[in-house]
Parts: sequence; C-alpha cells; structure tokens
Amino acid sequence: MRKKRNNLIKARKRKKFTQEQLGALINKQKTVISNWETGYATPALDDAMRIAQILEEDIYNLFSGVEVQKTQT
Repeated sequence: MRKKRNNLIKARKRKKFTQEQLGALINKQKTVISNWETGYATPALDDAMRIAQILEEDIYNLFSGVEVQKTQT
C-alpha cells in the first residue's frame, strides 16, 4: 500500500520549491520527487537526509507521515 507523504509536500511548498527545483538541488528529476511524494517510491537514506537538510525539517517527520514533537530543553 502506498502512502502519500503530505509532510514532504508541505515542507517543500513552505520553502517555495517546485519539484523540479528540489530535484535539481539533489541531482534528481522532477518525476523522482513526485514518486517520493506520492508514495510510489522511497528515497535512499542519503537522499532523504539531503532533502531534510535542504528543507530544514526532521527526516522522520518528512517520510513517516507521523508528526514528531520536539522536546524542549
């Protein structure tokens, strides 16, 4: 069962990136980003880490579909 990754989509749009722009930053085509967002494919760990860094988001939040609360120190 594929699961749409709404957190990834929201984070990308928050940063005002198109799929094509985000793909260019990690050397992937727009269709690859689309496949990740729609759940047809899953990024390799190194790609997921790069996306999380670019979007300034927690990797777990982007790809799990579950919101993780940050602990306060």
